[in-house]
Amino acid sequence: MDFIFADYDFLKTYKVEIAQGRDFSKDFGSDLKNGYLLNEEAVKEIGWKEPIGKTFNDGLVIGILKNFHYKSLYEPVKPLFISVNPDNINFLSIRINSKNVTASLDYMQKSWIEIFPQSPFEYFFFDNHLDKLYKSEIKLVSIFNWFSGLAIMISCLGLIGLTSISVVKKNKEIGIRKVLGASVEGVVFMITKEFILIVIAANVVAWPITYYVMNKWLEDFAYRIEISWWMFVLSGGIALAIAIATVSMQAIKAAVANPVDSLRNE
Repeated sequence: MDFIFADYDFLKTYKVEIAQGRDFSKDFGSDLKNGYLLNEEAVKEIGWKEPIGKTFNDGLVIGILKNFHYKSLYEPVKPLFISVNPDNINFLSIRINSKNVTASLDYMQKSWIEIFPQSPFEYFFFDNHLDKLYKSEIKLVSIFNWFSGLAIMISCLGLIGLTSISVVKKNKEIGIRKVLGASVEGVVFMITKEFILIVIAANVVAWPITYYVMNKWLEDFAYRIEISWWMFVLSGGIALAIAIATVSMQAIKAAVANPVDSLRNE
């Protein structure tokens, strides 16, 4: 079992919820080194139905904590016990108001120097400590965002080029359709429909590959989201909207052009 040596204010500071029993209290002298708090996972592993008051490690179980994550989400919540043992505390945890961090740090430093003049005042923010647990994921997200943006930009440039070529090839056809009474919307749809079909086909090919790759990546986490169908529909819809917007610029330009000019050129 994992363990944490703490003081009487550990649960209050970290806002850990109690499922059964009570927190550590100075009103109970036996809590010092002989009172124990166990998490729900520990009780489950031991197999106790009524854990409060049970003998544990030459002491007594006084409370059961709701499971909370104290390690990376790569790992499941493990059996844990907490005891009051001031002689084995290595860190002092302080919850401060985020509105005036500088003043709080100055006050803590002055207080520290008064109490421990021989020891340097060193500190770190707990959220930064948590960020380090997911440093690789943070880098991956950053790289993914940059390359996704680059891929979208290159794709849009490619679509503009393909649309321009398509418009040139269909220049005479567009002119004849306009002379025969085709609407601007009809001409735009004629030009864009083939690109819409290409984007839809690309999504159909990409979805199973994406599902497999993302599912394998998520398997590394003990706690993970489930990949739902709407995520693929949403991403496909966004890709389709970008493609339509890109192609429509060239298509509308060709649709509103004077058909006489295109026929005269032909």
